[in-house]
Amino acid sequence: MQAETILSALRADGVYVTCGEELWPNQVAARQELARQSKQYASDFFTNSQPFSKGFLLKRKRSAHMPHDPLIVLAQPLSQVASAYFNEPAKLFRADVHLTRPVGKAQRRFSQDWHRDDESDVFFKVLWFVSDITETNGPFEYVRGTQRGQHTEWCPKHGYPNALGKALLKPIPKDRVLSVTGPPDTVVIVDTSGIHRGGYATLDERIHVMWTWIPQSSKYASTVTVSDVA
Repeated sequence: MQAETILSALRADGVYVTCGEELWPNQVAARQELARQSKQYASDFFTNSQPFSKGFLLKRKRSAHMPHDPLIVLAQPLSQVASAYFNEPAKLFRADVHLTRPVGKAQRRFSQDWHRDDESDVFFKVLWFVSDITETNGPFEYVRGTQRGQHTEWCPKHGYPNALGKALLKPIPKDRVLSVTGPPDTVVIVDTSGIHRGGYATLDERIHVMWTWIPQSSKYASTVTVSDVA
């Protein structure tokens, strides 16, 4: 992992795109196991559910994770990078597996539309795509250079759309938008205090794993605990 390359990209643009093989070169088994688990969660969900209109959180364990859980194994080497980006200790706020379902021509809602995450002034978020990312299954989009509250003329700090409204104050220049598509194993490392959107799938579903770090000083408590006790 090239920590300085990641940090340089986040400080300049708020986003860095890589792949799991580059980010976790020595964790092949953990990557394979987490991909297998994620696909199984999705398969179980399809078997027991009806279609609906937005992405679904497949797995968020609020009970303790075992240290060998691949969700934890893959998070560990990134915590120091998150701390370096924050200039203070980081805490793993969330570790989730998500399934995005297609919505056809339905209107974008909530995080499918442009917004900034609102639990912190700064974030270190890692999205690892287990399935491919295409124009029809919800590409991740980011407005470069809007991290840490920059360009509030486009979207206010902590700007988040409600069910009926939009967070944008004015149109965003198209040349500032990064739209990420790619094969399975694509990784997006991003500060989601910047303007972004995703999970708007028109035809196909996709699966991704997401880790979110926030500064230790944040008032929000972590949903992730690690323990040797099952």
